[in-house]
Amino acid sequence: NGAAFGGAVQYTLIRAVGLPAALVAMVLQAGFIANKDANSSLLAVPFAAVANIVLDCALVGPLNLGAAGAAWGTVASQLVSAALLLRLWIRKHGAPAPRLAPAWSPSQQDGVLR
Repeated sequence: NGAAFGGAVQYTLIRAVGLPAALVAMVLQAGFIANKDANSSLLAVPFAAVANIVLDCALVGPLNLGAAGAAWGTVASQLVSAALLLRLWIRKHGAPAPRLAPAWSPSQQDGVLR
């Protein structure tokens, strides 16, 4: 069906806008877990879930935005999650968030930076 395909393409393109926020949230969750603080990594989940449900209901229902509304609701919830996790990370560690870099690079041998 052409209409369903068009809606799916639109949904996917809008969701791509949220990929940076999703990446930030995943890195922060991994950072909390690496610091043996799995509970903190889960604190943003209920807030993001509620934001997603409320926004999906509003955007798809009364505003009649269909698949695009559902996608924008999900993007917004990803931003909520990333923002909450970043704030929590800075509060707990007083430092910038974990770097997006590999733990090992070609300039390292036996774990020693040369």
